[in-house]
Amino acid sequence: MFSQSDIDTLRLMCWCQFVRPEVLNSISKPVEQDNLLCLGLIQYHEKSGAFTLTRKGRSFLQKIISFIPKLVCLWIKQDRNYKPSNRIIATI
Repeated sequence: MFSQSDIDTLRLMCWCQFVRPEVLNSISKPVEQDNLLCLGLIQYHEKSGAFTLTRKGRSFLQKIISFIPKLVCLWIKQDRNYKPSNRIIATI
């Protein structure tokens, strides 16, 4: 299972090429960062002193992002009282 913080960390790293440790610490805990490092989803770039997203991390994030709209569509189909004006759907 991945927490919202894990996904937010991966999203930030996808958006920014290099993320400084102090910025990463503001959105995730060191334990969560260690987990992402151990899974090979992020890596520490020695020269810049920042974290970067690995190919494995980018691939994982793309799979997650492509799966979310399918869940939203399924949820809308199951909700008989769905009214587009009453719901806002935010995508990643």
